Amino acid sequence: MIAALVAAFTASAGLADDTVDAGANDGPSAEAIEHYSDGLRALSAQNFRDAAFEFEAATAADSTYGDAFYALGKTYKTLGQFDRAVEALLRAQRIGVSLERAMNAIPSQLAEAYSKSGLGAYQKHKYREAIGAFKKALALRPDDARIHYTVGLSHLRLRDEGAAKTAFELAIKADPKYVRPYRSLGDIHKQKREYASAAQAYRQAIAIDSTFTDAYSGLARVQIATEDFTGAESTLRHALAIDKKFARGHMLLGHSLIQLTRYHEAVDPLLRSIDLDGKKAESHYRLAEAYYGMGEFRKAAKAAGAAMRQRRDYVAAWVVMADSHHQLGEVSEAITWYTKASSDSRFKDYCTYKLEELSRPK
Repeated sequence: MIAALVAAFTASAGLADDTVDAGANDGPSAEAIEHYSDGLRALSAQNFRDAAFEFEAATAADSTYGDAFYALGKTYKTLGQFDRAVEALLRAQRIGVSLERAMNAIPSQLAEAYSKSGLGAYQKHKYREAIGAFKKALALRPDDARIHYTVGLSHLRLRDEGAAKTAFELAIKADPKYVRPYRSLGDIHKQKREYASAAQAYRQAIAIDSTFTDAYSGLARVQIATEDFTGAESTLRHALAIDKKFARGHMLLGHSLIQLTRYHEAVDPLLRSIDLDGKKAESHYRLAEAYYGMGEFRKAAKAAGAAMRQRRDYVAAWVVMADSHHQLGEVSEAITWYTKASSDSRFKDYCTYKLEELSRPK
């Protein structure tokens, strides 16, 4: 009866094919078998918490009941309790499980549980704990590109770019067609101003997946950094043909057009970027730059203010605000913003010069 119920389990239960009949093992006590059978019935009804309770009772009644530990581990995995799943599956592995195919499946089950445990730690910003869990998963599944990739992301969060780069390279070695590590490698190279290597990584990502817009935006930022603004425009128009709702793409296109002094053309993509994602301070700042280039100083000041509302310490927006007030003849406001921006070493010389200019007698 129990075996028939188990065979009827849905795929979401994850136990249909490799959980054994309660009667298949003569070793467990009658009490343990009863709890195990009740657990299988609960599983057949997809009552996973009740099933876990019964399997726990079965293992408490008989600590050598490997089948119950195996079922408990898989049930915990279904419930998202991955650390408990690992513990139960390790016990099942040590004790042994009556079905050979179930015993052979334990390493794969453990790898998945370790990986999910690592993801849980990563989402809680416990990156060292995540890396530990991922490494246990990789010991069982060394060619899993996605696990290597997530190890790399964890190292990035810990600001260890060297370890992250190694992990991304291992992900690519495991699966050369997995696109995400190429983008992440590009980001690392871009951050270090290794622009040729960054561009190569982004282009490899695009070659693998021509719809991967994040790679286009990475490549465009490299082109902007190297003053290839025409190339950036071409890259971004290609990306926006793929995804018209690519907010970052619209913003970067506007930025590129500003650098080409095509201020009027820059306004529409920047407004589109803000429509799609108005919380990005850079979009508002670039719009302020475009309006300033057009001589629309009141609109420039308004857009700079919008950028500052999204990011209070946006010093470049303070400078555009100061310049706009200066152009509008609003001297006291200009002095306020130039003074504020002069505290930043990047803008100190410019703002000091403008303050001196404003202080000269007319």
